[in-house]
Amino acid sequence: MTTVDEFFAALEEIELCQNAGVIVNEKTVRQVKTWEKAENLCCQLKWTNFRAERSNEFWDLGHFDEKYGSVQVFKKIHAEEYPPMRDRVYAMVQEKCGRVACPDSIKNELERSLKGLLAGAVREIAYHDVTDATFYLLPASWIFKGHFPCGYEGQFPNGKLIVY
Repeated sequence: MTTVDEFFAALEEIELCQNAGVIVNEKTVRQVKTWEKAENLCCQLKWTNFRAERSNEFWDLGHFDEKYGSVQVFKKIHAEEYPPMRDRVYAMVQEKCGRVACPDSIKNELERSLKGLLAGAVREIAYHDVTDATFYLLPASWIFKGHFPCGYEGQFPNGKLIVY
């Protein structure tokens, strides 16, 4: 998917976490084998802080002056354009999370995490021409494969995403 419209069309079609727990034969990720382990990892401050650092890279790796003249001009445009995209992601995830076959204890954290990961991905897609940040596209690719990204192991970008 290369455009925001393609992202939303693909998100409309998938069932979230439909392949959670299905064995992944790929060396680029580490897989956990239970919802309990996924919940433990995704609730850790380490994962929260890691995602916050990646969100900051959106701004740190930006080259906004080339297209918009300054970061301040881009921030105004971003403040108008991004919230509707984010809100659309949130609404779609909220509707789909009710159908995920997972323990009730993880439902809220699952929804919160998927909302943040997918909102980050749509922002990276929408503004790919002004920032080199691409982390959120990685967990989004696993979400679209039906898995649940729940952590990261090692130093970014040379570590591994953890999925269920």
